[in-house]
Amino acid sequence: MPKRIQRKRTAGWRMPENTVYVGRPTLFGNPFQYRGQWGLVHYGPQHHERFGRDWDHEGRISRAGNRHDMFLPSVGSRDLDQVETYVRWGTRAELVELFRLTLTDPTLGMRLAYPSAGGRFLKVTPDEIRTHLAGKNLACWCRLDQPCHADVLLEITNRQVAR
Repeated sequence: MPKRIQRKRTAGWRMPENTVYVGRPTLFGNPFQYRGQWGLVHYGPQHHERFGRDWDHEGRISRAGNRHDMFLPSVGSRDLDQVETYVRWGTRAELVELFRLTLTDPTLGMRLAYPSAGGRFLKVTPDEIRTHLAGKNLACWCRLDQPCHADVLLEITNRQVAR
C-alpha cells in the first residue's frame, strides 16, 4: 500500500524508490499556504447554518482580523441577508481540507471568488492524480504527525486501486 514519506534535508538521505515528490512547486502541490496569501478563511456566528461548516475559503486578498460580511439570498425570498463573517488564517488541517474540497467539491467561497472550473487553484484533476500517482509513495516536507495534502492525494489514488 502506498504511503506518505517525509522528505528530509539531512546528508545522505535519498528519496525511496517508487516515490514521487508532491510539494508545492509541483503539479500536485497544495496552493493553500499556511500563513500565506491563499491561506485565509472566513467564519462567523451564522456560518455553520448558512454554509454547512464553521469556515470557508476567503477567496479575496485580505488581512486576518478583517470583517467581510456576505450578502446572500434569504431562504424563500428575493431579499438579501447580511451574514457577518470575519477573516483569519486557516489551520494546517483546514488548508488540507480546502485542498480536498477543491478537488472534490469546491466550497461556496471558492465558487464565488474563482470558479474551480477555471482552474484557479488546482493544476490537476482527480483523474490525472490517479493516472500519475497510483501505486506510488508520495513525498512532502510535512511532518508525518501533521495533516498533509499528500494524504488527500493518497486517498484519491487508493480509491482508484480499490475499484
